[in-house]
Amino acid sequence: FFPGCFCAGPQVYAAAQDQQCAWMNHLLPYLTLIIPIVGSIFGLVIWTAIRFNLRKKHSIGDTSGCSPFDCLTVFCGPCFGCQELRSLVKENWDWYGLYQEQK
Repeated sequence: FFPGCFCAGPQVYAAAQDQQCAWMNHLLPYLTLIIPIVGSIFGLVIWTAIRFNLRKKHSIGDTSGCSPFDCLTVFCGPCFGCQELRSLVKENWDWYGLYQEQK
């Protein structure tokens, strides 16, 4: 489970920004999650950024700036995760399928 969890996150982060997954832009921020306290702060920032980017990408709500709905990751992580995955196509988070295709 650990490799899948660690590979899917950067993949979703890249998809939220409409970019290809890259080591520096998408994997490196996830490595900060290992650091105590700092990792928690970075985690909230990353997940809020993903939610903001997905809402902007799909024109949901006011997209002119960060809204309180973007910060829901603090209160309801599972709800946020389900909404996030529901708004993406499978290729954006299926790291194992991409690994098998050698992409």
